[in-house]
Amino acid sequence: MVPLQEASGLDPKALLEELHVLEGDRTHRGYAALLALARRLPLLWPLYPFLLLLVPFGTGERLYRFLAKRRPRARASRGGDHP
Repeated sequence: MVPLQEASGLDPKALLEELHVLEGDRTHRGYAALLALARRLPLLWPLYPFLLLLVPFGTGERLYRFLAKRRPRARASRGGDHP
């Protein structure tokens, strides 16, 4: 996984709207990013099988979208907005 700062071609607005995980030359977004994190981080391994169960009918993606729409969002900073 590489830091988003090193990625090119990612829309800054999209980065604020959903989780992104860069893994090699692949970019995982949304629920797929959550799965990629759960697969790689030992602390999340117990959740991984449950998260996989939500994949077949798009349940995981729908749940992710539902929660993502209701979470607090960071605002993109513009140079002169800081006091």
